Amino acid sequence: EATISRHDTHTRDLQASVAAANARQASLAHEVADKTKHVDKLTQDLATAHKTNALLLANTQPAASRPSPPLRTVATSSTQSLESIPTITTATPAAIPSTASPATIPLHAPTPSTDAPSTSTSPPPSTSSMESVLDAIRAWKDMADAWSRNPPATSTSSSLDVLLGQFPALPRRIPSELGPSKDAAAVAMLQRRLALVDKEYRITHTKYIELKELCARQCVREADLQNFVVRFNEIHALVW
Repeated sequence: EATISRHDTHTRDLQASVAAANARQASLAHEVADKTKHVDKLTQDLATAHKTNALLLANTQPAASRPSPPLRTVATSSTQSLESIPTITTATPAAIPSTASPATIPLHAPTPSTDAPSTSTSPPPSTSSMESVLDAIRAWKDMADAWSRNPPATSTSSSLDVLLGQFPALPRRIPSELGPSKDAAAVAMLQRRLALVDKEYRITHTKYIELKELCARQCVREADLQNFVVRFNEIHALVW
């Protein structure tokens, strides 16, 4: 009877240990699922950052190699609407002295007296095109954040391709107010963010692998405990 009592106590202890192992396995499975979702989100952020960085680099390199436009001396409505076409400036009749001879009249370049006031009256270039592009990018970012918070249950890869395909197209010509220094700063910031996202992705992936291995070991231990309980019940039935 004392042996049977000890066996009963040991059986209850084993059953409690199995229940605790099952609870631990359930918590590990939930944690692995959360880490998997986080890894998927980081992968999407990494792909988006790669694509944005590539687009910015593709639009920055032609702007850096493009020569600076010549100074305009007369700003008219036609030159304001066609900023990409360089204008050839000539001296106006009002700027030519009445006593000057034909040999002293400049043919290809304006005089210094007419160059300074004409450049001061030229208006700065418009930024409406870049503001509209930035508004479109912000709207796409809000849509991407909403998609990442509530991803679709099925066809995740196809819906992600559709989302990436809806990224607004950047203009081929960058306005003159966005110099290479601002573009270089934006590219450097995106590269730093890309490096941080990649580092976080690698750390999370390492933790995910560790949790997966721990879950596998816990499953093996639970199987061993269940086999031991079955064997112990068989021995207990034979003794009883």
